[in-house]
Amino acid sequence: MPPKPIVKRTFEVLPDSPPPVPSKPVKGKSYTEEHIKMALYACSKSNPEAISIAKAAKKYGIPSKTLGGRVRGAKPRVEAHEEQQLLTAIEE
Repeated sequence: MPPKPIVKRTFEVLPDSPPPVPSKPVKGKSYTEEHIKMALYACSKSNPEAISIAKAAKKYGIPSKTLGGRVRGAKPRVEAHEEQQLLTAIEE
């Protein structure tokens, strides 16, 4: 039986595209930005079946202080410290 050929795949990164959003949780955290967005919708006033911040935090596995801060307008850590960085995400 002949050996299978090795297939190498390459991906082109466009210079103007933002870095990909990680789908796995950040080290030490069991939730992602997608979980936070779902929890924010679950407790938003525009949702007819809205639940409390505490219930949404428990349901999606997010600390209630984190979700409460985001409801009140706090930015994600990456966005909050953007102006303090020397390189933009595109330049990296």
